[in-house]
Amino acid sequence: MRPVEPLTSWFRAMGLAGRDAKTMKACAYTALMLFHFLATRSRDFVSASEADLLEFRLWRREQAEETVGQAAWDRDSAALGQLYDYLVQRGQVPGRPWRPTGRTASLGSGASRDLRVRHMELEQYTCSCCGAQHPELPMNYTVEAPAVWNPAFADADDCLLFADQCVVREQHYFVKDMIEIPVIGSDEVFSWGVCISLSGRLRKSFGG
Repeated sequence: MRPVEPLTSWFRAMGLAGRDAKTMKACAYTALMLFHFLATRSRDFVSASEADLLEFRLWRREQAEETVGQAAWDRDSAALGQLYDYLVQRGQVPGRPWRPTGRTASLGSGASRDLRVRHMELEQYTCSCCGAQHPELPMNYTVEAPAVWNPAFADADDCLLFADQCVVREQHYFVKDMIEIPVIGSDEVFSWGVCISLSGRLRKSFGG
């Protein structure tokens, strides 16, 4: 197999930076999977869009022959972040092709560590629902849509997004629900809004 740029230059840069062999092998595995995935869509690292990367995430987690869990995907996501940071340094791309926040369209777990630390450090926060500022820490976190959703899908006939339901290309179906966790010493519960991918049997509830 002929060397593939910019991967060979990236690996060389990591080697010169003293990265260990295990880390480089893991990065190479993830980057090559993305390379082949993009090739099937007539794309490459430079031309890949946010939608391409989100589709890769969906494939890696739910459709590949060997899918991965959240922790493994977060490691893959970190490797791809390093790759695109390198491409930015080389001037080949203007930035990472996905939004940099830890919200719905991030490549990682969907819960930003930076965002959680920020809420804990501030004396108050602004609620995204009512717009008011509250002095206490929020007891309810949620997402507006599954990670695979893209605003570009909004006008598509085979996609829909409601407050509690989502369909992407009539292939992926989701419902939103709340995970409630009791808080010791309090009458309140901590609620975490999650999007749940439905099996083929349950999809009939959408009328499909």
